[in-house]
Amino acid sequence: MKIVSYDHAVKFYDSTRGYPISIPEKIRDAIIQYTNADSSTRFIELGIGTGLIALPFLESNYNYIGLDISLPMMLPIFKKIEARKKKYTPLVQANITKTLPFPSKSFDVVSAVRVFHLLDNWKATVDEAKRLLKPGGYLLSAYVAKSGKSNSLDPVKIVHTKWDEILEQLGIPKDSVLPGLALTDETIATYLQDCGAKTEIVDLVKYESDPVSVRMIVERHKQRMFSRDWELSDDIHNQASKLLDAWLNNECTYPDKKVHKELGFRSIIAHWSL
Repeated sequence: MKIVSYDHAVKFYDSTRGYPISIPEKIRDAIIQYTNADSSTRFIELGIGTGLIALPFLESNYNYIGLDISLPMMLPIFKKIEARKKKYTPLVQANITKTLPFPSKSFDVVSAVRVFHLLDNWKATVDEAKRLLKPGGYLLSAYVAKSGKSNSLDPVKIVHTKWDEILEQLGIPKDSVLPGLALTDETIATYLQDCGAKTEIVDLVKYESDPVSVRMIVERHKQRMFSRDWELSDDIHNQASKLLDAWLNNECTYPDKKVHKELGFRSIIAHWSL
């Protein structure tokens, strides 16, 4: 089963996928409030990565376990916790599309942040998450989404759109690179409902992004910092990068204008009743 490896993304993951100051703590508080969590609540995160979501929970001494297929991605968590003089959290290297090494009905909250779109069989992971949940438990599938009014000068949208156009010109359809990019909230919610859950799609936290420019996003594509670029051959990536540079230097109107975006920590939340 195909799963996207983030091993080589460790060095730039936090700088490109991180959250502004205080936002991780707000996300923790929103999850705790929504799930009515307390000191006895057991959390497990599927695809913990470098601990961007986990760290505030660990700092508050919640019972929190993290899984990831990439050991290099998890190693920074030890350094982060050590720097804050906290105990290590249980970390398990595991393929989250397979049966996980925990008994059924072991956890109150299962979370998966920016995960399902990377899996070619995300339903298997949903099924395993449901197995791990206690009666009355919650599954949170979350990602960062635009919130509020759309900005026509959004550098990320502008560059991603142009990059996809270039790849199409080179004979690479968008959906052939990362099939899960087409996965919608409604598709996930419908499957969860078919599994017997009540669902809600909500922005648990709204916030303003750090500013970025078109040139910054172009450079990230050239450096293969987006997962959609990792499956491209070197030849295709080099051709696409040259065409993107040509567009940036000759056609782009505001290449260095830095723009904030209104974002939301969007969560598809499934709850199975007692």
